[in-house]
Amino acid sequence: MNEFITRYAGVILGVLSGFDRLLFRGSIRHLSYVDGLFKFLNWKGIKLVEFKPFCESVTEGVQRSADRLAKDAGCPSRYINSGLISKDEVARREAERSIARGPQGLVCVLRCVEPCQSYELHQNAETRRLELQLVPRKCLHYYFYFQHPQFGWMHIRIQSWLPLMVRVCINGREWLARQMTQAGIEFVQEDNCFVQVSDFAKAQELALAQLQTAWGPALNDLLALVHPPQTQLFPEGVCASQK
Repeated sequence: MNEFITRYAGVILGVLSGFDRLLFRGSIRHLSYVDGLFKFLNWKGIKLVEFKPFCESVTEGVQRSADRLAKDAGCPSRYINSGLISKDEVARREAERSIARGPQGLVCVLRCVEPCQSYELHQNAETRRLELQLVPRKCLHYYFYFQHPQFGWMHIRIQSWLPLMVRVCINGREWLARQMTQAGIEFVQEDNCFVQVSDFAKAQELALAQLQTAWGPALNDLLALVHPPQTQLFPEGVCASQK
């Protein structure tokens, strides 16, 4: 990169350094590994033979919550039936149609079946007892696309089967665009690049300020937008925390 900048210094207007994409993964800690889930089931008094209906009730809670969020926001909820279809492109088309609903908020909810890690019951041939195993499977995932007031265009993905893995994807350039707009810095953005910026020094300060983000509270606030409360999924409580 330095060689490129040196070579074309005469035609480069300025240089910005900062985040491109930020991807965070999280889970309900004690439900994300076999021993933790087994202890949780014991604590709740759920036998392994009752595991399947328990899992189904949790999945139904995630699905009801996603449907309710889409309905309350007045935004579409669509099923994507092929991995060849770009969910980002589908969501951006929905964003163009949603201008009447306002420039910020939930744009759409997309559903699709994707690979995951989830639990199965297996019988141990030696002990003849049922055991939990975390194995590769496929399940329905929910994608929530937002025009967020702070981060701009972003999405959150929730796995509908235990252990309910969550993925948060933030675009650093969209985030910086929001910062520059608020700071009164003029710029021209094409796709995921800035081709003109009126004040590169100030824009770089804003990009560096992203490094000071308190991610714990920020991610909890994002999760609260879409993830069903643990009190809803587990009415009697859960001996775990988000990580």
